[in-house]
Amino acid sequence: VDLKERVPTSGSAIMTVRQDDGVYYDTRDCAGILRRLFILVVDFSVVITLNVLLFVAASSSDTMDAAYVPASFVLWYAYLAVLKSTPLGTVGYRLAGVRLVDLRGRTASLWRSTFRFGLLVFGPLNLLFDILWRGGDPNRQSIRDKFAGTYVVRRHATPAGVGPIDYKLYYMISYNLVFPEVVRNNS
Repeated sequence: VDLKERVPTSGSAIMTVRQDDGVYYDTRDCAGILRRLFILVVDFSVVITLNVLLFVAASSSDTMDAAYVPASFVLWYAYLAVLKSTPLGTVGYRLAGVRLVDLRGRTASLWRSTFRFGLLVFGPLNLLFDILWRGGDPNRQSIRDKFAGTYVVRRHATPAGVGPIDYKLYYMISYNLVFPEVVRNNS
């Protein structure tokens, strides 16, 4: 069975994407390093401000020690994972005019967004190294995006093409890592 999905592209054309294929975006539609740094500054500022408000509210309670840490984690998760998996996005995503999509061009699922969040919070990656990595990547993906199979693209970006999803081997920090990538049509 060859399952297909219709995906809008730039202009008025519609692409048919097979089940084993993915989409790629024009490099100009992928979030660059300055845009990503702007998003980090805005989103971390928002979530830290919310965390301070939560701390103030919790400090007036008798159960501050027991409830603050789990409530703080839920706040960070809801903002940095759940909101990114919705069309609404975070404040940083809205101001930067971007959205998080999967390799098929759909809004990233909660699972993919949660996985990206887990890599941000629990590592093993350095945040700066993660962002700098995307400079040499044709899809401008950070390593977290590579692991999760996501792109950060302009809000109204449409796929530039369709290609098969291939698994590429990378050698990094004494590790052999395999990431899914959409093969670009270079013609």
